Amino acid sequence: DYTVVYGQVITGDIEIAACPISSQYDPRVDVMTLPFLSGGFEDFESNYMSQDSYMWTLFEDITSAQGVKLLGFFNTGFMGLGAKKVDQENFAFLTGSESKTMLMRCPGGEAYTQTMAAMNYPTTTIPYSDLYSALQSGLCDGWLGGSPLVNYDSFRDAISYFIDCNVINESIPVMMNAEAFESLPAEYQTIVTDVFNEMQIRVNAERQEQEAQALADMETYGITVIRPTEDEQVALRDAVRAQVWPAMAGTLGQDVIDEICAMYGVELP
Repeated sequence: DYTVVYGQVITGDIEIAACPISSQYDPRVDVMTLPFLSGGFEDFESNYMSQDSYMWTLFEDITSAQGVKLLGFFNTGFMGLGAKKVDQENFAFLTGSESKTMLMRCPGGEAYTQTMAAMNYPTTTIPYSDLYSALQSGLCDGWLGGSPLVNYDSFRDAISYFIDCNVINESIPVMMNAEAFESLPAEYQTIVTDVFNEMQIRVNAERQEQEAQALADMETYGITVIRPTEDEQVALRDAVRAQVWPAMAGTLGQDVIDEICAMYGVELP
C-alpha cells in the first residue's frame, strides 16, 4: 500500500521509493491528479522535471517538511478511457457534456470523479483489483485510470474501445529518506541526484515511445481507438479545466490553483 510505503520513507524504515503520496500527508499532493495539468511529454519535462518549476518546488516543499528528499518524477503516461462498449464512436460526443449511458469505473479521488462528471458519465469506484472481471461481467462498461500501455498490457481482452483523450497524467514521485541521503558522502549524494535526474528524463522519453506503440498494438489487436482532432482535444482540455480546476480549490487551496493557472496561462471563468 503506497500510503504505508511513503510513511516508512518518512520514518526511514524504507530508505528510497517511487510511489504516490497520499493526501493524508498533505492535501496539496492531489494537484498531481488535476485533469490536463500536463499537456504532453514535452510539457512534463519542463513543468515537472525542471528544479525551478512550480511542481518541483511544491513537492520539494511538501516532502522536505516531512524529512524526505525529492529525487524526481517518473512519468507513467496519460490516461484515456478504456471501454467495453460506447454510446457513439465519436470523440466529441464521448468527451463532451452530453449524458452518457456507459457506467465508468474511476479511482475514488475527487479530481477523478469531478473529471468524469465534467464529461457527464455515471461512475462507480470498483477496486482496481476487481476491474478486469467487472468489465468482463458487465458490472461496468469502461474505466478511467490507465494510459494506452496499461489498457493494452492489462485489459486488451476486456475492452473493445480506447478513447485517447489524455485527460489525466499519472506521475510518480521518487523520494529518499532525507537523513539517509544526508548521511552519504557528498560525492555519493551528487551521484544519486544526477542518476535520478537522468532516469526521469529517460523514463519520460521511453514512455512516450511505449504509449505510441501501445495505441498501434491496440488497433492491430482489434480494439477501436477513438482519436481526437487537435481542435477536439483543445475543446476538451478547456472545458474540463474550466469545470474541475475551480472545484478543486477547496481541497488544494486557491493559491495552488492560481499558481497552476499562472504556469499555463489559463484564465478560469
